[in-house]
Amino acid sequence: MDHCARCHGHTSEGRSPRADFFNPPAPDFGAQKYRAIAPDYLFWRIARGKTVEPFRSRGSVMPAWGAHFSDEQIWQLVAYLKLRSRGNP
Repeated sequence: MDHCARCHGHTSEGRSPRADFFNPPAPDFGAQKYRAIAPDYLFWRIARGKTVEPFRSRGSVMPAWGAHFSDEQIWQLVAYLKLRSRGNP
């Protein structure tokens, strides 16, 4: 919540008003699209962020978290996203 909710959470979860101006917008934690996305892709996306194409040229502001979180922590984030996309809190 300390790192991700600022961009991906709801206002009650600590979403920053600045996130409303991202283009493309940061998806919500509970977005249904996470249900269909492969876990290994989510891991890669969290670890690499905007540092790779096509995200860099599309204006993504997603930071690369691979230097800040261990692989285990990133897998925990992936598990959380999968749970939230199924409607779990």
